Amino acid sequence: MRGRPSRAGLGRPAEEVLDRFLGAWRTETTVRDGEGKVLAHTRGMARARRTLDGRFVEFRTTSIPPGDADLQLMTMDPATGALR
Repeated sequence: MRGRPSRAGLGRPAEEVLDRFLGAWRTETTVRDGEGKVLAHTRGMARARRTLDGRFVEFRTTSIPPGDADLQLMTMDPATGALR
């Protein structure tokens, strides 16, 4: 069946939290050591969409300039409210 994913088993609060990640994003990350010194700084673009029957959000990033890419799968545990 095509259309909006069912999001089976998540429950409304989890759906609302995960929906905040959906769409296109500009990303910026700074990595620092324990003393605050900048070790790396990156910029990129990301796109997030529902996947796996709507139970997960697939978050794909690419760096600017191109060269690095990342894939994250996120869900929320309805029993604990923890993002995973």
